[in-house]
Amino acid sequence: MRYCPNCGEKLERGQLYCNNCGTMLNETHPKHSRRNRNQNAGKVWIIITVVLVALISVAIAIYFLLMFLKNPFSSASDSTNHYNSHSNKVNVLSTSFSENFMNQENTGGYKGFELGMSPEEIKHKFGNEDGTVELGIGKVHKYGNMGVYYGSGNTVSSVYVLPDNVTVDEFKKVHGEQLNRQRIR
Repeated sequence: MRYCPNCGEKLERGQLYCNNCGTMLNETHPKHSRRNRNQNAGKVWIIITVVLVALISVAIAIYFLLMFLKNPFSSASDSTNHYNSHSNKVNVLSTSFSENFMNQENTGGYKGFELGMSPEEIKHKFGNEDGTVELGIGKVHKYGNMGVYYGSGNTVSSVYVLPDNVTVDEFKKVHGEQLNRQRIR
């Protein structure tokens, strides 16, 4: 059903002029129809553009998330390393350390420091060393509260936990005397 755009009078099909007000219908009605189609087409393009931008944004976010999960500890420079500054701190007085280190086999390594790693792999993963400590085995390279000894083939042959500011008595209070004797043998 059509109505006159000027006065609102009901129109018959194929009518060129309004019987009530005389408005020419061929020019006015198709213009409104084209305008509506153009507005609808514009809305469709806006929706398509928004959806594409959202999909591209999600794809980029997923890409960077996967890159971070694949290699979360690399950084633009070797001197600034996220892993080195946070994860190499070990609280030897915690129950977590007691459960995850003292009472479990850790023959392959600990906290990402694995036997067989090269100095380059250690540096790439944990950044520059914090210094060295002389132990009975030789020079141990410190990374936070962790230490590694490079043996034959210049690869990690021993991994150490080297806590700062912890006395033997404090350690024994948490882990017990008997446990310490068993570890020393």
